[in-house]
Formats: sequence, structure tokens, C-alpha cells
Amino acid sequence: MRKLVFFLSILLTVSAVYAQQFPVQVTSQLIPPYTTQVSEYFSPSQANAKLNLLLLNRDFNKPVLNVRLRMSIESQGVRMRTKEDNPGAFTTLSINAGVPYYVTPSQLAQYFNINNLEISGMSPQEYSSVGKLPEGFYTFCFEVVEVSSGQTVSNKGCTFAWMNLNDPPMLNLPVKGESVVPSVSPANQLVYFSWTPRQTSSPVAAYTTLYIFTLAEILDSTVAPEAAFLSTPPLFSDSVTTTNYIYDGTKIGLIPGKKYAWRVQAKTKDGISEVATFKNNGYSEIFWFNYKTTCPLVTNVGSAVLGK
Repeated sequence: MRKLVFFLSILLTVSAVYAQQFPVQVTSQLIPPYTTQVSEYFSPSQANAKLNLLLLNRDFNKPVLNVRLRMSIESQGVRMRTKEDNPGAFTTLSINAGVPYYVTPSQLAQYFNINNLEISGMSPQEYSSVGKLPEGFYTFCFEVVEVSSGQTVSNKGCTFAWMNLNDPPMLNLPVKGESVVPSVSPANQLVYFSWTPRQTSSPVAAYTTLYIFTLAEILDSTVAPEAAFLSTPPLFSDSVTTTNYIYDGTKIGLIPGKKYAWRVQAKTKDGISEVATFKNNGYSEIFWFNYKTTCPLVTNVGSAVLGK
């Protein structure tokens, strides 16, 4: 008998859920590649919006509904939710019956404002200063609230994403601190640079990665090469989509006897826009090398015996 009552209670609960019809349908979508950079979810400057939110008023008895949103973002350790104590802080959205309403990035921006959020799992100061979410699996949910009544008039439209930052490239050649001899004469220099990507097992691997190769001359040998690189204007910079770079005679000439440092920055490209998906802003470690003079082999060696 208890089993029967339990089964019937489940049926009644499920029936009640399906019977509950909201006048507004909310559909939310996060666009990959996913990023922990909060501003990319609402910045109008983004060529491709990372967060799409669509509202549909299905109640033709109310041709126009004046509403606001309620947002929640949750992971294992972080929770953010729209404050309810100041509903007047949000712009009213007027949605017409039967007409899909796209919430623009500028309309979403107010819901990410620190003053309009209850935050746990990270400090408001950290949220404001860093502007990034900690890595993890996130749920973004949105509901629609009628302005006049304060009642929830929509389903809870949720979307999910695993957000993690990838390691920047690992530099290979030239090896840190080695002496590099050009494979041909210094006037026709040929130095080979290579690095290993470390996002190949990530969903980011499905998108184009742009590598910014930067080379600088180390002018002060008393300073650590890493520090000198950061304080020295670049001698040369170029971008490639490959994991190597050939520095040949068409580039700025390297001077034998000088020390040079180099670095690579990785950037993920989603179409024409760049997406923040790497740790350390995609910057690799800094390597350096000593550029040596080519010393040709001695040829045509001969000898003669000289008399007294």
C-alpha cells in the first residue's frame, strides 16, 4: 500500500510539473569556445555573442508583457544570483506576444554588474578586479519576472558549460640558453623556432589557434633575460597558425655575438574574434639564446718543407 501511495505521489508531481504552463518561454545558449572572462558574455564589442538569450511571449491574452530577468550562475564552488531588493535597477523589457525577443549584450550587462549580484564562493572584490570565473562546470539559468506583479512568468531556461583555461605553448627550439649558429652565413641567417601546443585534448582544439611570435635583443647582460625581455621593445613580431617559425634572411638581421630572447602567445580565434581560453593570457615561458658567428671549415690546407 505504501508503495502504491508513493507511486501515485510521483505521478501527481510529474503531472503538476507538466500542467504548469508559463506564458513566457526562455531559451538560453552558451557559445563555444567557452571562456572564464565574464565580460565576453555581455560585451557589445564581441563579434559573436558568447551568451544568447531568447524570450517568447506565448500568452496572446497579454499582447505585451513588461518584464525583467533573474539570473543565476553556479558551479561547484561559486554561486551568483540577481539581487531582488532593487528591481528598479533593471531596464524593463517589453515583449510582444508571438514575437521572439532577443536580449542584447548591452541589456545583459546590468545583470553582471557587481552591484546587482549576490555572490558566494568568491569575494566581490575578486569578481570586480579579476573579471574572471574560477574554472569549473557552470550552469547559467534565466527566468522572466513580470514587473507589475513581481511574479515569475517563465520557465527556468538553463545552459551548461565546462570552463577551463588551457596551458600556454611549451617552447622547444632553440633550447633555453644555448648557442645558436646560423645554418648558413649570418647575412643569410636561418634560425628555426618551434613550440608544442598544450590544448590538443581540449574542446578549444577544434578552433583556430593563432600564435604570436616575438623576438627581442637583450641589451643588458647584467639583467635576467626574462626581465630584460619584458622591458625591451620587440625587435620582431609575427603571427602564424603553425607551431614553428623560420627566421630567415628576409627578417631583421641578427648580430653575431648578441643575445636574443623569444616568446610565443597563443590566442583562440572564434571566427574573427579572439577568445580568452589560456592561462597567463596565452604567454609561454621566455627562452633566450646566444647568436654565434659562423666559423667555416678550413679548406685547401697544404704544406711544404722549407730548406735551411
